[in-house]
Amino acid sequence: MPEATVASPGPLAALRRIWADTPHANPLVDQTLARTYVLDTRDTPFSAAFTAVTFWITFLVLTGDKGTLVWAALVHGMQLHMYFHLHREQPQDYRVEQAFEIRRRLETRMLFPGIVWALAPWLFFPGDSQPLMLLMYVFAGGMTSASAAALAQWWRAAVLFTVPCYLSLSARLLLEGGTLGTLLGCLALWQMLATLHYTRKQNRLLVRSIESGFENARLADALSRQLDHVAQLAAQRARIFAAANHDLRQPMHALSMFVASLSPSQPPQPQTLRFMQDSVDALRTSVDALLDIAQADGAGTKVRLHAVPLAPLLQALHGRFAGDAAAKGLRLRFAPTQAVLHADARLLSRLLANLVDNAIKYTPRGTVLVAARRRRVDGKDAWRIEVRDSGLGIADSLREQVFEPFFQADNPGATAAAVSAWACRWWPAWRACCIRASSCVPPQDAAARSA
Repeated sequence: MPEATVASPGPLAALRRIWADTPHANPLVDQTLARTYVLDTRDTPFSAAFTAVTFWITFLVLTGDKGTLVWAALVHGMQLHMYFHLHREQPQDYRVEQAFEIRRRLETRMLFPGIVWALAPWLFFPGDSQPLMLLMYVFAGGMTSASAAALAQWWRAAVLFTVPCYLSLSARLLLEGGTLGTLLGCLALWQMLATLHYTRKQNRLLVRSIESGFENARLADALSRQLDHVAQLAAQRARIFAAANHDLRQPMHALSMFVASLSPSQPPQPQTLRFMQDSVDALRTSVDALLDIAQADGAGTKVRLHAVPLAPLLQALHGRFAGDAAAKGLRLRFAPTQAVLHADARLLSRLLANLVDNAIKYTPRGTVLVAARRRRVDGKDAWRIEVRDSGLGIADSLREQVFEPFFQADNPGATAAAVSAWACRWWPAWRACCIRASSCVPPQDAAARSA
């Protein structure tokens, strides 16, 4: 099958791409150009007036042509108009979405000065004197080229000023005829094209520098945000390990004291053994929590998502924690469910185990309930696994802090659940299912218990 050919753009399209004034990809560039145009050109009528005065006085003295005075009135009136117009503009009010049209409106006004300067060769052209003809060409051409260079970043303004001046000068010289007139007329046309070419190159260079400035600012802002994020992570890591240091030292110190109290000649007391076991459990909980954080931060755990029936997982958890709950006189209930989740069974089991363990530890009496409920999330069916207890709950002011690793809400040793909550929020591996830990103690019961 023959390949389709893409038609090459015509000459008009190529010229439009090179020379046309179009909105920039970043509208902030147009806004910057519009504001800069007003601020940079507000006082240029003064320097332009000096140039105009030098121009018309020179030719008035050399030629005595009264048309020079007519042109002087036109050019200075135009300059006065431009001065007041630019000082009425409020560039700080230019909005981004209107910046291109504002810039074009401002730059289009440069056509008026271009026409006024273009009238000069027609009002006092010294056609009978070749030296004055050459002086006219040098003065008008040099002034136009210098103005085009000054207007380089505002392409439309440069074109609207340069083209009328050069075309008028060239037409007047060619109309005068003669060898010198023809030569200077052709030279004026060539100079116009060269000036426009140079101005366009300068325009693109200046615009690219503005675009680069915005891009550098964007990159600097992104880098600043990244550095802030890194600083936050470093501070968070410092808090984590400070808390972990406290959580590890306490049971280790207690365990060392219990070990020191043991005697080869006497069997250990049941209470001592229980205390030692509690210290070992606390150490294991803290170490497991640290490993969870290390794996989450370093992406050291590979997530293997597959269909996971929830009922067998809950049965295993019931067998694991039923004894602990019975020893505290708590009811441990797992609601029957037929839910099948798309998750990592190992990570989900660890997460739920941490939540259930924490609920049993810090619920003085009552019930710990684990249930899966069907919900609609973003228009789709989903399962929400809830671990509910009848403990004291968490104050509203601490709800967000619960998601920080190792945060403890007046529950020393609540490391496992805190880490689980943090992982559920921030680590996608554990966010495969929506896990919600909550307390269902009535307010009056909480008040009674606090009393």
